[in-house]
Parts: sequence; structure tokens; C-alpha cells
Amino acid sequence: MTQLPRIRKRGRRTGRQPAARSQILDALSQVLERAPLSHPSLRAVASKAGVSPALLHYHFGDLPGLMGCLFEERALPLMQPLLQDLQAAEANASAALTRFVQKWTALTLRHPWLTAALLKSPARALDPSGSFGSVVREAVARAQQQGAVRRDLPDHYVALLLLCLGAMPHLAQSPLAAGIDAQPLLNPHGATTLTLLHLSALQAGVASAQSPRHESAS
Repeated sequence: MTQLPRIRKRGRRTGRQPAARSQILDALSQVLERAPLSHPSLRAVASKAGVSPALLHYHFGDLPGLMGCLFEERALPLMQPLLQDLQAAEANASAALTRFVQKWTALTLRHPWLTAALLKSPARALDPSGSFGSVVREAVARAQQQGAVRRDLPDHYVALLLLCLGAMPHLAQSPLAAGIDAQPLLNPHGATTLTLLHLSALQAGVASAQSPRHESAS
């Protein structure tokens, strides 16, 4: 079983560090709340935090270092309960995946900065032997073994698809979705309903039995 990612503290240790780190990470979260898919500048984050760019550099080094700390210190604690549930529910992997999709989508809607933390964190912030992607993939593989997810689809593809569904509300507000009615994706209930439909399409027999094409043909 894959071990969950460990939360590691980074940065130099000083007497004023805890307050400064929290202040800067709060500011970064607020900047990303407004534009989750943007590329924030260190100067903008420092200005929002009310600190000098030099102090930000002192604690985090550069933007990848700052994003890595946001991932480790803010994102992982939010995600770990979801991953622990996936690992604990080996007897019913399908139900665990359904809960994960619901909670994952709601979590990214409540915390828009979370998507940016995941997409922009440097590779060194992730532990390849215990990443959340590995936990989701193992849950998908168990669901396939139990016949709840189509076995002809690679488990890593299904795992990546489920993780990407959490970013759909943010993509729906980007130029990529121009001309598409994104309203159903902009509230937790609508978003989780749509992601559950995606999950049902991965289950053996469910998509063909409930698809509009099947109904029209009958």
C-alpha cells in the first residue's frame, strides 16, 4: 500500500519565521483565489502580504519554493483525509472512489488556490513513492478488480482523469470554455453531480445503459 505524502517544513528557522511564513502563504492563497490558473509574481505576493520581496526571498527562495511550501503546508493537510479514506476502504473501492470524487470536487471549489498549488508546485515537493496520484491509482485498480470500473481502461488513466475533474470548475472560467455554459460547474452540488456522471461512465455497463443514444435507439 502506498504511504501517504509526508508534510515537510521548509525554509530557514528564525524566531520570526512562523508568523512571516503564515502571512506570506495567506497572501499567496488570496492572490490565487482571484485567479487560480494565473502565474503570480513574487512582488505581487509580497505586496499583498505587506512584506518586502527580500523577506519573501529569505524564507522561500523563489516562486517554485513558495509554491512548494503552499503545497506541503496547506494543500496536503486538506487532501490527506480524502486519501486516507481511499486507502482504508479496500472492501468497497467503488464507494470510496465515489466519495473521493464528491469531496475532491467540493474541496477545489471551496479552495480555488488548491488547483494552482497542485499544478505549479515543483517536482521536488512531491514524494514519488507516496504521491496522492499513486493512492488514487491503487484505489482505481481495486475498483477494477471488484468489477466497479471498466477493466479495459488503464488504471493510471482513470486516476488522472478523476484528479483532473477537480480542476474543471476553474477551467470552466478560463478562455478554454468560451462558448460553453459553465454555470453547472460553479457550485459544489452541480459540479459533484457532473463528476459523478463521469465516474458512472467508467463503470461496466452503466454508460451504455443510461446514455441518450441507448434511450433513443430503444
